[in-house]
Amino acid sequence: MSDLKRMLAIAKQLKGSLDELLFQVKVNDSGEARVSATIHLSVGEQFAATIYLIEGGYSHHAPIMVRSMLEGFANLMNLVKDPRFLDQINYENAVNDLKMFDSYLEDPAIQQDKEATANLLQWKANAMMHKDQMTAKGCTGKQSVWEKCKNAHILSAYVSYRTLSAFAHGQLTILLARHAGNSELRYHDEAPIETTASILRIAASIFRDSFNNMIQHYTNVDAKTLEATIEIADSLIAELNQV
Repeated sequence: MSDLKRMLAIAKQLKGSLDELLFQVKVNDSGEARVSATIHLSVGEQFAATIYLIEGGYSHHAPIMVRSMLEGFANLMNLVKDPRFLDQINYENAVNDLKMFDSYLEDPAIQQDKEATANLLQWKANAMMHKDQMTAKGCTGKQSVWEKCKNAHILSAYVSYRTLSAFAHGQLTILLARHAGNSELRYHDEAPIETTASILRIAASIFRDSFNNMIQHYTNVDAKTLEATIEIADSLIAELNQV
């Protein structure tokens, strides 16, 4: 059986070792570099949140964080493959904003507030302008996570994504496994240790790969320094996988 306490200690050590270099880097002056940096920063925060959820007794909900990590990593890898993917990110952002603004505008309470309505209409117009600009560049629709994983050549990660999504969407299979007992419902129970261990290993791998690709392609860090840092990370992940 996995030693979860030891695994959490290794995961914290992994984050500390990579963050140490992260705090020293200078991000390149380009749109794709800055966006990739924000993606990795979120991945790093979600990795920390995964650790703290497990430590705090909420291991059942850690997969939701890891699912978001994987979504961000897919976007990052598409940026690495082709900087023009930034247009797709901007397009999808505009589409999501438009849906959100339309939902607010349909709210009767908002409709009675002239100032709020005016602001929303202005924001909607700006989002539509951005959407049109990205459409003119060739963006025609939102890409599924499957498409993004396929295009980034990380399709094997999509299998993990589907499993993680079951936790995020409250799938009945997961709800019953989490709460249904023989004679009474369970509340604040922990997930099986091996399930949590597997989730933590996936999270650590995503965190390491996100860091490596962002630093390598979008910062001023030299190859030798990065290689030394990744060597340490790989040894920690190897240890994590053996616990």
